[in-house]
Amino acid sequence: MLKKESKPLPKKRGRKPKPKGLGDVVENITEATGIKKAVELFSKLTGIDCGCDARKEKLNVLFSMNGRHKPVECMSKEHHDLWTSVKDIKKYEKNEYITKTYPAIAKIHSEIYGHKYHEPCTCSPKQWDNWRADIELTYSTYEEQ
Repeated sequence: MLKKESKPLPKKRGRKPKPKGLGDVVENITEATGIKKAVELFSKLTGIDCGCDARKEKLNVLFSMNGRHKPVECMSKEHHDLWTSVKDIKKYEKNEYITKTYPAIAKIHSEIYGHKYHEPCTCSPKQWDNWRADIELTYSTYEEQ
């Protein structure tokens, strides 16, 4: 029996990794529109660095998509002491958790992460959990130092 000649399979396009932040999104757009190639050619011909990589990293840090924000301020001793006093209150102690922990989370997060103080609705615990995780990350860094 004769073997049929097989055609080579078409190459699969590689999926790009999920963007880390706004810098990656801008880079993807400039690649898709051809702007990136034009800028690279201009940079090559003139010897002038376009600064794209530095701008990309800065935008990724400022506008992150990984769910964690970069602190604007370091955790102060006041923040540390406040967090230490409320961080071990359990969620099942609902009344105490809402009256003590929520205001502390809102205060610390707004001051460290540089946004206006507000308390999200208690019916949306995801926001509170995200803020708590941000504070815990900063707290653990403070503890290490």
